[in-house]
Amino acid sequence: MMRLYLLIPFLFLQTHRPQLQLAHDLKKDKEIIMQEHGGYNRHIDFKKFEPYARLDLSNFKFEEYSIGNNVIKKWTRSGQNQLILYQILTKTYVDRVIHQKAIPVDEDVRKNQKEKYETVKIKKQVDFRSYFIVQPSGKQLIYITQTNDGLYKYYVDGKAYLPLYKAIGVGIKYPDVDELKKLLK
Repeated sequence: MMRLYLLIPFLFLQTHRPQLQLAHDLKKDKEIIMQEHGGYNRHIDFKKFEPYARLDLSNFKFEEYSIGNNVIKKWTRSGQNQLILYQILTKTYVDRVIHQKAIPVDEDVRKNQKEKYETVKIKKQVDFRSYFIVQPSGKQLIYITQTNDGLYKYYVDGKAYLPLYKAIGVGIKYPDVDELKKLLK
């Protein structure tokens, strides 16, 4: 009985492996894209990233490190089919006051009303997950998503693809790909 008691915590530690969140993010982003002008977003193609989301990472070497507001997870497969996967969690903070002009919809109201300005206070944490997939050829696939609001953009062969949304976040500092590349070791 005593031996089993000592073995259970050890088994838990052995089964806990860091997870690549790409499959979760692709599923979430597909749903958001279909709700947000799905017809206009036909150019968004998740197929390039799906094979990497289904990879068995048990044979990959794992590393994790932090730089600033970024937590970087890295999976490396060595050998003939070398592959490197990076998952970067970036936390940004929005604390802004925005003054915006209120535009009345009714033309009669518009003629008889002086210009009004609204003050909007925005204060929140915004998290992004970025994926860099370094293929054996050296080419990179890059996928950047906002954890709550969906796909920001992705890159295939250096070309950026952005979805069209009904509304965009105000006051958010989006991750810069060149800055993110500096985090990769």
